[in-house]
Amino acid sequence: MARTTGIVAAIVLGTALNVVADSADDFQAAKTLFDKGQYQEAGQTFSNLAASAPNAHGKAWSLSYAAMALGRQKQYDQALELAKTIEGKPMAAYTQMAIMDANQRHKELAAAFKDEDVAAWPDPINYKGFFLRGVARSVAGDKQASLKDFEQCVRLAGSDAELKLDALNRLAALCHDLGE
Repeated sequence: MARTTGIVAAIVLGTALNVVADSADDFQAAKTLFDKGQYQEAGQTFSNLAASAPNAHGKAWSLSYAAMALGRQKQYDQALELAKTIEGKPMAAYTQMAIMDANQRHKELAAAFKDEDVAAWPDPINYKGFFLRGVARSVAGDKQASLKDFEQCVRLAGSDAELKLDALNRLAALCHDLGE
């Protein structure tokens, strides 16, 4: 009996690992489509992944990319509505910010998230949130607040050298503009 139970457990575990591996492979394939600008196909794939996600984390990331794909297709309102359905306020807020940024709704982003506690967000979306809000605040003319967001982005970006360099360049430009 114990041997049978062990075999059944191994089969169930093996199946679960295959589902997670398949899901990860499918996610990467959808991300490749997104990165290539094939937003309609990527969005549909991410929506399907969200529906069958093995956990809340996978569902949140899949919905985030599905919403961003809608935003890139200029379906702005639908994209924001989908983003609001994401479980977990930080991921939902980050996704809304990314959609607003991609659609150059910087003043709207700056106003909507001016009091957002981005520092409390989990890594890796916290520093990206600071970056997006920093860009929005800069465009909206709030250079002092933008400066603080870019400083936080640089502090939290860790090994994301590309975004850190972009934030540092924006910091330098802001300091120049402000005469600092």
